[in-house]
Amino acid sequence: MQVGHGLPSPAPGLNAAPVDTPQYPCPICKRTFKRTQERNRHLRAFLPHRIYCTFPQCPYRGDRHENLVTHWKEKHSHTNGGQAPQQQQECQIYDCNQLVTQVISGDMTMENAIADALSKVETRAQMLGKEDQWAGNWWGRHPGPHVYRQ
Repeated sequence: MQVGHGLPSPAPGLNAAPVDTPQYPCPICKRTFKRTQERNRHLRAFLPHRIYCTFPQCPYRGDRHENLVTHWKEKHSHTNGGQAPQQQQECQIYDCNQLVTQVISGDMTMENAIADALSKVETRAQMLGKEDQWAGNWWGRHPGPHVYRQ
């Protein structure tokens, strides 16, 4: 038997309803995501920026390596042969994926993850001599709705 537009009808006894997709909730705001990667990217937004520009005296920080490459091309292409840092590890302040994993597993609260990240940002700023550029804004952006607040 055919049902509309020449499509065959479902076999008897089979449920034609869509299959439930797994949901991955944010432990902070309870928003749900269809993929763990989306949920984890969302959680990283609650943490301070984790990537910095390796150019001396440049205050730039971001959360994605692709954005750093764009920044480098726009601001520093005249130096270092125009080459931005190729590996994320070269410009990483801290491993936010490790913190996100600990928050999701319940091994760490978001408050502790934020405190740990901010401490690492401040320590890295001192090591790089960028305290003056980053002081007063350890987050790397203006606090807004994406910044975690209890």
